Amino acid sequence: MGKVRAAVVGASSVPVTVKIRLGWDAQNIVAVDLARAAERIGIVAVTVHARTKAQGFSGKADWSMIKVVKNSVSIPVIGNGDVRSAHDAKRMRDETGCDGVMIGRAIEGNPWIFREAKQYLETGIVPPHPTPEERRSIMLRHLNDMVRIAGEDIGVREMRKHLSWYTKGLPGGADFREHVNHLWGVGNVKRVIAEYFEGLRTGIPVAYLES
Repeated sequence: MGKVRAAVVGASSVPVTVKIRLGWDAQNIVAVDLARAAERIGIVAVTVHARTKAQGFSGKADWSMIKVVKNSVSIPVIGNGDVRSAHDAKRMRDETGCDGVMIGRAIEGNPWIFREAKQYLETGIVPPHPTPEERRSIMLRHLNDMVRIAGEDIGVREMRKHLSWYTKGLPGGADFREHVNHLWGVGNVKRVIAEYFEGLRTGIPVAYLES
């Protein structure tokens, strides 16, 4: 693995970074060794996902190990794991001293978390949550981009999970998700999105029909 990293650094015209986990399992924690080895061969920053390979995405991320890695190398260390809000981002930075925060699964249906975290870190104030209109606009933009990149059939199918995440916690969201997960055709999806947000605006629940 070290030879592969060194070869990438030697061949790359741009700075090379790596992302690591703490180790294979709780009995084999090697994050410090990996980070130090990365630094020695010229990698410019390391992201630490504070779980082991055996954990997957289960259990709790051990932020204390991000601090240990940060104190063991001179290159920037980016923390990752269990950052679900702007407050989590600040707490991770404060507790670990990391140079940056990586946000993963928390962006699903909530790309606004980046805006919220940035403003909270800079000002101590979390901005308001997105308005329904802003949420609708981003959903449509995401849908259009997905269809443009992947084609209509695959794009619509792939967007189903994203549309479900975007409406999580919103009034009538469960019915919307149940309906949209059976739709085909970008026109049908756009129509149902429009109907759903019109229902939010008027307070009149949508009565979904088969499409």
